[in-house]
Amino acid sequence: MVASQRVPQPDTQQVARRETCQCVRARPAVQQRCRCPEQTDPTGLSRQRIRRQVALTRSLENPSLAISLASLGDGGHAGVVARDLTWDAVCDAAKHLNLRAREQALEVVATRKRSILFVTEGLWVGDKWTDVFEAVRRRPHVGRGWRELQSVQEASSRIGRFLRERPDLGAHAAVTGTPDSGLEAFRTAGSVTIVSAETQQRVAVPVEVVEPLDGMLGAVHAAGEPGWFSPEPVRDDLRAILVRAAASDRAAVEAALAEVDYACSEGSGVAVIPPSS
Repeated sequence: MVASQRVPQPDTQQVARRETCQCVRARPAVQQRCRCPEQTDPTGLSRQRIRRQVALTRSLENPSLAISLASLGDGGHAGVVARDLTWDAVCDAAKHLNLRAREQALEVVATRKRSILFVTEGLWVGDKWTDVFEAVRRRPHVGRGWRELQSVQEASSRIGRFLRERPDLGAHAAVTGTPDSGLEAFRTAGSVTIVSAETQQRVAVPVEVVEPLDGMLGAVHAAGEPGWFSPEPVRDDLRAILVRAAASDRAAVEAALAEVDYACSEGSGVAVIPPSS
């Protein structure tokens, strides 16, 4: 009679623990279903997936860093982080050009513009009334391939030429107003008076801020006969004056500009009254 031998049964709990702990290395296909405490957080998301999402968020927030998600392997560690040298060059050019732009109350900024189909990066210079953009590169929303439109050096050179020449402050065509002798009573010494026909409000602009541009303006003059004008040329002249106005004079020019803007919206005229001699 042969004695029966008992075959030891494996500890199922121990096997399960070993299987769970080694599931990522032994069975990669099970990785998404893994619930091992070492690989998941309390929400049930795998740590590798969380690291991928964090890397993607950081790359979108900081365009100067390009993180390749393909470099995130099973270990979940980010690969080599490469700097976006073109964007860095655009930012450096904006800082350099700002030294000259701020002297003219303008600002140069490295800008990203988004349209329905494309993302465009480049240099922008302007203020409330000046808007100049030099595009450097463009890419579609879907995809990472940039297409160069011009070099950073070329865009910087164009912005620099704009700051030197200021074509937005070029000579305006002469504007003919309607003389009105009844406005003579509103002449004041040392100020060009702007009167809105809609509100009947009078704003005095110091003649000192008008005289340097007197030969370049179309409607606002430091001398001559008073008269009524369409609001648009007066608005353009005041914008040009505001760019070069000193800080102490900007409030008066802005107040006059507000009256003229309202006249533009209502389609009413504006009186320009040079100072008394």
